[in-house]
Amino acid sequence: MKKNLLLLCLIFISKLSFCQDIITFKTGDEKTIKVLEVGQSEIKYKKDDSSTVLYTVAKTDVFMIKYKDGSKDVFGQLEKPTEMNNNNNNNSHYNSCANAEQDAKVDYKPSAGVALGSFFTPLCFGPLLGLIPTISFAETTPDVSNLAISKKNRSDDAYVNCYQKAARKQKAKTAWTWFASGAATWVIIVFAVVNSSHN
Repeated sequence: MKKNLLLLCLIFISKLSFCQDIITFKTGDEKTIKVLEVGQSEIKYKKDDSSTVLYTVAKTDVFMIKYKDGSKDVFGQLEKPTEMNNNNNNNSHYNSCANAEQDAKVDYKPSAGVALGSFFTPLCFGPLLGLIPTISFAETTPDVSNLAISKKNRSDDAYVNCYQKAARKQKAKTAWTWFASGAATWVIIVFAVVNSSHN
């Protein structure tokens, strides 16, 4: 009975952790959601699988949806702020950064080692020791040689710097998500083992 309960808890945690889609609005804001329907002019979603509230957003307000299976739908481009300095250097820098951030959101994927290390270290050695690789992954900026930056854009320092910052942000998000899953699984296993030893 307790083994079944442990198995059920593990399945629930894994489903809870990984059954979410990510919607990116043209403003650059992101939400973790569960997409229900992508229609001609609107997208219907819930905040999560257990939510009963249905939300609808105009497709014209959405830049991209990244589904739980890794596939993506891109609907447009990120918006640029309406107030920009008229200085051409600032406009050029802003355009480079906006393009880099958009490209990083679409093209950059953290290595599998980030996810595996962040998940299995807390699972095997506990959440406290699991913090070590997770913090390391989250705080380390990806090397330019590991990024999918075209030769044309590699010469643009503003583009490269902004791409690296956006990639680091995605890498940190991946590391902390997998850490939370590994730590939660560890807690459930420890709880089940301690509970079964008392019976």
